[in-house]
Amino acid sequence: MTTLLSLNSFQAKYKYKIAGETDLVLSRVGIVVKDKLLFSTLKNSRTREIVALNNIESSTTMTDGQKDKAAAEARLAFARDATRLFKTSRSEGKSTAKTQINAVSAIVKDLSTAVSEYNAARNAGETTAAEDTAFANAVKALHTSYKGLVLTLKGLLRNEGQFYNVNMEQTRKYLDEIQAGLDALDAPPVAPLTVSADSSSGGSLDITV
Repeated sequence: MTTLLSLNSFQAKYKYKIAGETDLVLSRVGIVVKDKLLFSTLKNSRTREIVALNNIESSTTMTDGQKDKAAAEARLAFARDATRLFKTSRSEGKSTAKTQINAVSAIVKDLSTAVSEYNAARNAGETTAAEDTAFANAVKALHTSYKGLVLTLKGLLRNEGQFYNVNMEQTRKYLDEIQAGLDALDAPPVAPLTVSADSSSGGSLDITV
């Protein structure tokens, strides 16, 4: 019994760790994904995202716009994997509405960051029209799905006696941010602000867009 408890304790301690650190997103989504094989798939996907983001951040050859685009694509890839695994797992009915909204909040927060990064890359001229359409369509599908799920979870939370939930409010905020980002993708790119000045001759400051 002692050996079994020690083993379970060891597994629990490292279950949600990536590169030696507990990962909040993995822990929130992973608690809903109870199947061992599905959880392993989730952890591998999240690990790939983190490794990719670290490599992108440390790159000395990529421009800021290229980094934003690559980071957005890495986050979107994880969001799609996490959403598929989350939906498969929640359908089994083994998790509470509270744990489910915690998971949703973690996924859409990362997705919101992805949309922001992609818009930054687009404004920097690092994306094509075809890529913009593909990215927007993928995000729209996730956004629509989560908007409907939030309404369902709101009712389930009330059934559990929760009439206010912080993560529910955070999720709504992230969904609004994603919608704003999608609206921006439908509009022409915003040209970066360029500031130039001829300091050597005491010339006036020239700001162009």
